[in-house]
Amino acid sequence: MVWLVSMAPSAAGALTTNDNTRPAGRFEENVLNVRLVADIGSWRPNGPQGTPIEIAAFGEEGADLSIPGPLIRVREGTTVALTLRNSLGSALRVNGLCARPGTCDPVSIAPGATQDVRFTLTAPGTYFYWGTTTGGGPIASRSRRDSQLGGVIVVDPRDGSPADRIFVISIFGEPLPEDAPRNKADAFAINGSSWPHTERLRHDVGDRVRWRVVNLSHSSHAMHLHGFYFTVEATGDIAVDRRLAPGQ
Repeated sequence: MVWLVSMAPSAAGALTTNDNTRPAGRFEENVLNVRLVADIGSWRPNGPQGTPIEIAAFGEEGADLSIPGPLIRVREGTTVALTLRNSLGSALRVNGLCARPGTCDPVSIAPGATQDVRFTLTAPGTYFYWGTTTGGGPIASRSRRDSQLGGVIVVDPRDGSPADRIFVISIFGEPLPEDAPRNKADAFAINGSSWPHTERLRHDVGDRVRWRVVNLSHSSHAMHLHGFYFTVEATGDIAVDRRLAPGQ
């Protein structure tokens, strides 16, 4: 069961959940052009009738904000030309908008300002980007208002990837020690929805299903899997994707 804090009605804009099946942006030759905005939206992880939560989120310009943020998905060798507008009331730092493997300096954007970023993605794998308005700490130190500021970056090989699904784990809550009890006001979400409002997955017996699971929460024990066999093909983080040999 999930308890959500009650909040008074506000002027926050529309916010949708993102199932990560539609990449953001538009292609011009070998360049993906993406225009994003960071703003405050009204999030309902417990469905349309659930209590709204006023939250910071990313979205594409001209569309609703979304949780998770827009998916950036390209084939290796693609250049991303990204414009990010900060409509939040405080300075925004965004991590992960860079080439891989390796780390990059965060992008800092003043309130009401716009920043252009350009980078080329040459290393296939699953990565992410995330933002904060509370300083230069790690993702686990973000405040609950910033806890949904993030999205996935997927780089497919030049010849493409097998069909897959992308699932982003997030928690609406303040960071706590791993052994501390959770706050009853916390909300746990996969692709922006809390159980039982999460997507149902239906497959035939014998299907081989491929997932990319990205943990953008402040907990290292956010989800575990029961009831079926699976093979881990790769692990990674914001900087690198590590392919595992079959014997591993």
